[in-house]
Amino acid sequence: MTGGTLFEELGFTMVGPIDGHRLEHLLPVLTNVRDSKNGTIIVIVRTQKGQRIAPAEASADKYHGVVPCDG
Repeated sequence: MTGGTLFEELGFTMVGPIDGHRLEHLLPVLTNVRDSKNGTIIVIVRTQKGQRIAPAEASADKYHGVVPCDG
């Protein structure tokens, strides 16, 4: 993301958007943010509801808080 957002104007650092389904990308970013000494950092993570769970992908209004399944 580039500068000029409200959050950056307030002194926050913004990181992202990051694909929340690609842990090989997400975890190093979260580690860097955790170890940063730059104050408050906002991390933008994009995910797809119900990824790889056919009933959840097919229904935008259901399956938001279900128990874990084997998919």
